[in-house]
Amino acid sequence: MGRAAWDTSHLGKLFERYLIYPLSELFDEEKNTKGHLDVHKLFSRCLAEEDWLAQVFSRRITIYNSGSRVGLQNICGKGDLLSYLEDPKESFFMPVKETGPDIVFVINVHQSNSSEPIRIPVFVQSKNLPPERTFFDNQHHKSSEKRNRIIECLKTKYQPARNLGISSMGMLVIYPYKIKLPQYSYDEDTQELTIIVDGANARDFIHKDVIAVLDALKQPTSKNE
Repeated sequence: MGRAAWDTSHLGKLFERYLIYPLSELFDEEKNTKGHLDVHKLFSRCLAEEDWLAQVFSRRITIYNSGSRVGLQNICGKGDLLSYLEDPKESFFMPVKETGPDIVFVINVHQSNSSEPIRIPVFVQSKNLPPERTFFDNQHHKSSEKRNRIIECLKTKYQPARNLGISSMGMLVIYPYKIKLPQYSYDEDTQELTIIVDGANARDFIHKDVIAVLDALKQPTSKNE
């Protein structure tokens, strides 16, 4: 396969599918070998400044419906984001591009005093170029009817998450670039927590072997190749 075949679009689609694996390792306790999120390097900055989050991330966290996952064919189909949020049958979901996020899933935050976990939706957007705007910049400022219905779903179906202090989580993955933004943001009004993964902290999330491949692919190609 020639280098020309590995264009930005192809790499972006492959990278999105790869992200399912580190996301599983990060958020599913059965796969996470680094302990609870409150001791994970990726969350160290936000925990240092928002210490109340330690009470949330020190709990057992799993991915909703992760036990039903059987191969990528069950999670890579495109679909309607609202339908998924209302009834998340798959452990991971890739909504139609017009929606905004590339990957969506729901995590269970288990409670010591209840058999019913609190569910928090997680929205992931990956970029292979520094973005001027992202899905998270305007997540709650679209005027379309579908967007309003999604917002209403987050407020009602996931109300317990708001009571916990995190209505939703976002992850913006930008590699290999280092962007001039904090590694996290928390909006007190919307209760949205967003974690940023870029060239500065990617090794805390992306496997080192994959980083080596990405670094090789980003190298300029000589005219003789």
